[in-house]
Amino acid sequence: MPGLGKEHVKVWAEPNGLVIKGEGDKEPWDGDDDSAVPRYSRRIKVPADAFKMDKIKAEMKNGVLRVTLPRLKEEERKDVFQVKIE
Repeated sequence: MPGLGKEHVKVWAEPNGLVIKGEGDKEPWDGDDDSAVPRYSRRIKVPADAFKMDKIKAEMKNGVLRVTLPRLKEEERKDVFQVKIE
């Protein structure tokens, strides 16, 4: 995300998705042209029942955003049911 600092980027989790948005500052020499403002927007499908959505972490360094989504272990998932074989 070149041209954007961590203060310009927002990351949030929604049911079944992760949203990443960023918008930079308008530079004085850019005039009134909105296309000169650096913008970024992405929606990534993420199954909420496979990850610890409340434990998502994001780190911004040198224009690179790293988002970490910890996986739920199979035994922690509520959508996976183990069937006992008799």
